[in-house]
Amino acid sequence: MKGTLICWQGEGGLAWRAVVSVQAHTPVIRRVELDDGSGWRTIETELRPHFEITTGIRKPDANRGRDYDNRWWVYGDPPMNRTCEVETNLAQYHTARYTVKRDGARTQVDFDGVTCRFFQGGLRITVYDGSNLMRVELIMTTQEPSMAYLYRGGLRGFSAEAVSYIAPDRTEVTGEILYGPTDKTVKVRSRGRNLIARLESGVTVAVCPPPHAFFFARQLENIVGYTYYRPERDGLILGVRHNEKGEYYPECPNHRAWACYNAPPGTSQHMAAFFYFSTGDFAACRQALLAYTHGDTYQPLPGYKTLVNHFHMAFGETWEKDPEKEQDWIRLFKELGVNITCLNDFHANGHEYDNTRVRIEEFKTYLAACRRFSTPDFLIMPSEEPNCGVGGHWNLFLPKPQWYSRSRAPGQPFEEQIPEGTYYHLSNLQEVTRFLFKTGGLFLTPHPRTKANEEYPDAYLDSELFRSRNYLGIGFRYMPADLSFERLGDGRNFDTLDELNNLSDHPKYILGEVDTYKKTYEYDLYGDFNVNYVKLDRPVTVDDTSALVEAFTRGDWFVTTGEVLLDHYRVEDGQVRVTLSWTFPMDFCEIVYSDGEAIGQRVMSLTDRRPFGSEQIAMDIPAGMKWVRFTAWDCAKNGAFTQPIFLK
Repeated sequence: MKGTLICWQGEGGLAWRAVVSVQAHTPVIRRVELDDGSGWRTIETELRPHFEITTGIRKPDANRGRDYDNRWWVYGDPPMNRTCEVETNLAQYHTARYTVKRDGARTQVDFDGVTCRFFQGGLRITVYDGSNLMRVELIMTTQEPSMAYLYRGGLRGFSAEAVSYIAPDRTEVTGEILYGPTDKTVKVRSRGRNLIARLESGVTVAVCPPPHAFFFARQLENIVGYTYYRPERDGLILGVRHNEKGEYYPECPNHRAWACYNAPPGTSQHMAAFFYFSTGDFAACRQALLAYTHGDTYQPLPGYKTLVNHFHMAFGETWEKDPEKEQDWIRLFKELGVNITCLNDFHANGHEYDNTRVRIEEFKTYLAACRRFSTPDFLIMPSEEPNCGVGGHWNLFLPKPQWYSRSRAPGQPFEEQIPEGTYYHLSNLQEVTRFLFKTGGLFLTPHPRTKANEEYPDAYLDSELFRSRNYLGIGFRYMPADLSFERLGDGRNFDTLDELNNLSDHPKYILGEVDTYKKTYEYDLYGDFNVNYVKLDRPVTVDDTSALVEAFTRGDWFVTTGEVLLDHYRVEDGQVRVTLSWTFPMDFCEIVYSDGEAIGQRVMSLTDRRPFGSEQIAMDIPAGMKWVRFTAWDCAKNGAFTQPIFLK
């Protein structure tokens, strides 16, 4: 048979192989075969790529004063809403050659000659030793100056008999595939972001997007359908997809938050779908695939508490309507394995700028709601996004509840004595700073340099607040989304973090944040979330979160998407040392460092590591550095990173 044979060992010691080739200028997987101990048998034949790209134009946000050069960091730009600029094109294949490359414990096949209107590039298929995963991706480049896009795609030609998925209401949906003249694309709204097909060979195959890199920042975690199937004459198409619209409910505060991906000119955009082959039934295939995301949960790590940050749930208001009901978001967070939730509530609900007794009574309600549903294993921290006094948005973390307002009336004192204690009124940067010094509170800049913080933290870098340890740092969120990134935090997030540490005489940190709104029990949170693993030396309660504030001040936590975990992180004898564990096959880890001016990095390739591993890593720090931090990333761009440590 013409073509190239690639072989790999899958999970459980099973042997897999595939024959890849080019047919009629199109990449093709001629055969996929399995040896389960009884000899080779064919499980599928004649699989071809099927991708389409929907494009729009990225524009500055005039409402936020963004200029053209900063268009890539715009949050509220919805290119798909400008329908006259939107078009969808099917990828075309003009393949003349392909190459096969062995990289550590993976084999990748690269095909040239793929075009799709504004994009040119190729197709890559990757398989991994120790895994039943196959990654299929377009790697495309555009020279257009302001391209935003979505993609849909996967493989076509599956001899599928039936499909299965878990619906938003947690029931399993199965159905036979009907091939005929009414064939059409079926959008699948599934929990866990996967769709499974049973093939005529008896093997099952699942399709899913990368767990986190696929999801650009938005306001909600509602399931809009991230996989699809389509019966065709030559077999079934299985793929991943995005909507052109966000499908937000009417009360959602920002219907413009469907920003798509950025494609700056000359960048290589990796538009991927993962396929997972299993010899088991639907349930076994689903369970094995979800093992790569720990079943969409955050795994316990001794000595750490899992913390998620920045939500607007209108918790106090909703609690008053039904004080005994456990709200849907609480159930969802507990299912994820969350121990601590830092709400930024009390933000746009109630009388947000009131500076009288009205705010005091509403804040008491908020505290009562937090106390009612907090337990030793699940704390609801009554933090807030005050957004007053300094310009832009900011988050506040206090060691214990304080009475304060977000405005000060003429003649009203900064400190007012009330029966409950001191009532602070904050109207400018100096008053915010005094308040933090008096209360031991921490100030954090969420979504820096974008989303209402376009000028921040830059505008207060020369302030007493920034120079103090009460200025904690910035928030981390995969925003903007750009599929050329090697790390989810590339660009805005890590660039800002590193610049702040070069300017400061003590560490400034980065705290994972989500920044979304009300949720129903049918939402699927995992793909849109990140989580902080925080080391605590004593318990925390609603009325005493001092241990958490102290851990923040020490930088005693790491941020992760959930699949990569770090433990025993330390700097000793001129080295960074850390215990690294992972699920997906790894790509690399690195240390990032600076002497206070120039930022550098040392990268260690991990492509020879198989999935589901753990290892102690040691990396040498160059002499004369001011600070250092560690990051690690896998083949799906899931990752984890520590806080900076100052060396001098």
